[in-house]
Amino acid sequence: RIYVYPKLESLDEEDNLKSAQDIIRPKHQENLIILYGHDQSGKTSLLKKAMMDFLSSGFVPLYLNAETDIPNDNIRQLLKNAFGKTYDLSRKGEDEFLALKKESRILLVDSIHRLPSKLVAADFLKQAQDVFAKIIVTCNDSFSF
Repeated sequence: RIYVYPKLESLDEEDNLKSAQDIIRPKHQENLIILYGHDQSGKTSLLKKAMMDFLSSGFVPLYLNAETDIPNDNIRQLLKNAFGKTYDLSRKGEDEFLALKKESRILLVDSIHRLPSKLVAADFLKQAQDVFAKIIVTCNDSFSF
């Protein structure tokens, strides 16, 4: 299969993102990237491709669907479940994940607009920034922080 990265429009005039592929390059220093788009615009496909690319570059990405994989706002509980499930590890998933250098941990969250409220989403992202070096989230284009 061939995947063609879409072109992105940055809301930040100083950001020189030209392709979605730029978000996985080490030189792109933003630690929180929010990808807005309408339904069926390819956001989920982009995150899944980014996960494969991060893995092949030596990072340890964690993909979450906000609607189904984030049962509450406790990031530690989430790590216990999600990391072990994603990488087929023992019940020590959280410990194994947190033993990795923060610089190697990447969080990919799909459809963050599906969390119960913007406050829950903002709190979740605040907690996640303590654990992950880079966070990429998708949301529909009517959502804002």
